[in-house]
Amino acid sequence: MEELYRKFSETLRENTSLRHQIVDLESALSSKEQELLMAKESSGLGQYLRRIESLERENKRLKDMVERAGQDNCEGENINPNAIMSEEKTENGTHRSETKDPSGELRQYLKTIREYVTGLTGYKMEFRDGEIIFHSLYAFDSEDVFIFRYKSGNMELVNNDFAASWATEVQNYLIAGKSIPAFLAAVTLELFNKKTFG
Repeated sequence: MEELYRKFSETLRENTSLRHQIVDLESALSSKEQELLMAKESSGLGQYLRRIESLERENKRLKDMVERAGQDNCEGENINPNAIMSEEKTENGTHRSETKDPSGELRQYLKTIREYVTGLTGYKMEFRDGEIIFHSLYAFDSEDVFIFRYKSGNMELVNNDFAASWATEVQNYLIAGKSIPAFLAAVTLELFNKKTFG
C-alpha cells in the first residue's frame, strides 16, 4: 500500500511539474508569436507572406486534385499547373502595374502614418533594435527621450536620465496604472505647460 501511495505521489508531482512546463511553454510560444508578428509588420514582408500563403493554398488545391484524380479521374477539373501559374502571373502582373513600386509606396505610407501619429500624440517615434524611442515635441533637449523595450510580451521603460526625472509619473501611470498612453499623455501635458506658459 505504501508503495502504491509513493508512486501516486510521484505521479502527481510529475503531473504538476508537466503542467507548469506546459504553461511556461505556452507563454513562451505566445511571446515568440507576438515578436514574430511585430517583426513581420515592421520589415515589410506582408506582400511576400501573402504570396507564400497564396502558393500554399494553390499547392494544397493541387494535391487534393491529384488525390481525387486517382479516385475519379478529376471529372474534367483543370489540373494543368501551367494554367494556374499563368493565372497567378496575370494576377501579380495586374497588382504590379497598380502599385509600380511597392516599397516606395510603403515608405510613403509609413511616413504619412508617422506624421499623423506625431501630430496626434506629440511624440516622434523611432524604431531601433527592438526598442521604440519617443521624442516629445515639447522636450527642451533632443536627448530627452523615452525608450521602451519589448520584453516577455510587455513593453518596459528603459531607465535613463530623462525617464528618471519623471519618477512620480512613472509611479502613478506606469507602475500603479499600468498605462503607457496615460504616462505619455501626463508627460506631454506637463511639458506643454512648461514650454507654453513658462
